[in-house]
This record gives sequence, C-alpha cells and structure tokens, in this order.
Amino acid sequence: MFRYAIFDFDGTLADTGAGVFASVQYALRSMGEPELDSETLKYFIGPPLETSFSVKCGLDSERCHEAVEKYREYYSTKGIYELDFFPSTLSTLRELKAAGVKTAVGSSKPELFINRILEHFGISDLFDFVSGATFGEPHADKTVIISRAVNGLGVEKLSDAVMVGDRSFDIDGAHGVGLKCVGVLEGGYGDENEFKTAGADWIVDTLADVKDIILK
Repeated sequence: MFRYAIFDFDGTLADTGAGVFASVQYALRSMGEPELDSETLKYFIGPPLETSFSVKCGLDSERCHEAVEKYREYYSTKGIYELDFFPSTLSTLRELKAAGVKTAVGSSKPELFINRILEHFGISDLFDFVSGATFGEPHADKTVIISRAVNGLGVEKLSDAVMVGDRSFDIDGAHGVGLKCVGVLEGGYGDENEFKTAGADWIVDTLADVKDIILK
C-alpha cells in the first residue's frame, strides 16, 4: 500500500480540454496567429504553456510570453471552470482519504488556479497539499513540482509515495524524483505507446483502477 499519492490535474483528475483549448484559440486570435486544429490542441494538456506555444505554434520567447498573458485573460475568468471531473475521480479520492492515504496535486498549472478550482467545486478537503507552478516560474519542470509535493506531504520514504498522471511529462517527472508512476488512459490525451516509451510503472484505464494499485 502507498501512503501518499500525488495526482496531476489536467487530463488526470478532470477533462479540462474545453477551457484550455478555448483559451489557446483566444490567445492566438488576439495575436493575429492562426488557430490550431483539434488534434494539435491536445498537446496543450500537460506541458507548460510556454513549451506548447513554442513547439506547436513556432513562437519565439517574447511571443510565447505574450501568448501566455492572452491565454490567461480568458482562462482566469471563463476557461478555468470549463471542465468535467472524470466519473471515478471524486469517489476515488474520497476512498483514498478514508483509507488514510495523504494526497496532493502536482501540476504544471499555476497553483493559484488549482486552488481556485478546488475551492469552486468544494473539494479542497480531498487534498493535503497542492503543488503547482507560480507566475514567476513559467518553465517550472515537472520534477520540481513533484518534488515540492513530496516535501509538502512530509514523505520520508520515496517508496511510500506514487505519482499518477496522463502524459510522459508526469512519468519523467516522477522518475526524476525517484517515484513510481501510474499512467491513466481515461483522459485520452496520453496513449499507451507514450506511457510505455516513457517507462510508466503501471498503465490503467481509469482512476478507479489507480485506487486498487495504491491500496493493494
């Protein structure tokens, strides 16, 4: 049994695609850049925004910064709440808490936004710690974010903790800290090939399956 579980947010706990994609398109329109097709937009679930705008839109550093600012204009007021939790998200988190597992969010999303979402939906009590990016460190590495969550939870033995995510960035970040990682297919943003290539320790269909691994 794992005593600590760290969860990515976008694509792992909730399908945040609608809000993220609308914010990306708003930013690109505002800057006179071409909008992206639906398949390309999926890349924006997971990596830091600057990375996504650079890789998928070919923007230089200055334009990436501008794109992120425009993105947040929409996201901070509308896009942030345009999400759906996956069917087993809340029940899984509640069962883990009931079993005494300490939980944290470890996400590249700004920590301020994560806390606003948790408070808005009334589920802040399901997490013992939240680790996200700050506006002053736009390129925060996932390893750094997960490491903060490990420290925030008070983990003493890394073998007692596990990371749960939906992209290779989560797996790489977890392994960089020394944690095992579960890749969850439910969100549809990462696939089995991506997880295997990154070296996921487990690959499961839903968060309900994750619960079985954590409590085993």
